[in-house]
Amino acid sequence: MEHYPQLEEPLIELAPEFRKLHNPVLRRTIAKVVSLQQAANIGHLPVMTLVNQLRARVGQDRYSAETGATDYISPQPPTWFAAERIARTLDIRPLLDAGQMPLERVLQELRIISPGQIFEIITAFLPAPLIDKVRAAGYTAWSKVLDAEFRTYFYRETGGSENPDKIP
Repeated sequence: MEHYPQLEEPLIELAPEFRKLHNPVLRRTIAKVVSLQQAANIGHLPVMTLVNQLRARVGQDRYSAETGATDYISPQPPTWFAAERIARTLDIRPLLDAGQMPLERVLQELRIISPGQIFEIITAFLPAPLIDKVRAAGYTAWSKVLDAEFRTYFYRETGGSENPDKIP
């Protein structure tokens, strides 16, 4: 966004989820760390569709590969998921609406849950960068879409090598 500020409105046209870019705090923070694949997942677009739409808006040639697979969302729950294992839930929409970054709060909550328990977050869009950060700390994640909201579940195996201290 820094080099091509004229792409903000075309991004919003591609996917209404990008409307959050109007929030200057989110634009300054998330836009600097989100990858194209993560942005495509947030907007429910194949990554090459996103890339080629943006390239066209700035007068660049199209890429020819057409991919868009994602492992963030699945209609079927993983084997570790069970509703009775959900120990904590956090709706981060109010935090985002207030211009706050929810990452630290999510990490605090993850430090509290025990192995075998699930932590659930509720968002208005797929929080791909947050999911990647939590996965890097040794947690498993699964997301599903319910109407206009996303529910993402984080899980720690029991007896595994996961260490909540790995979370920054």
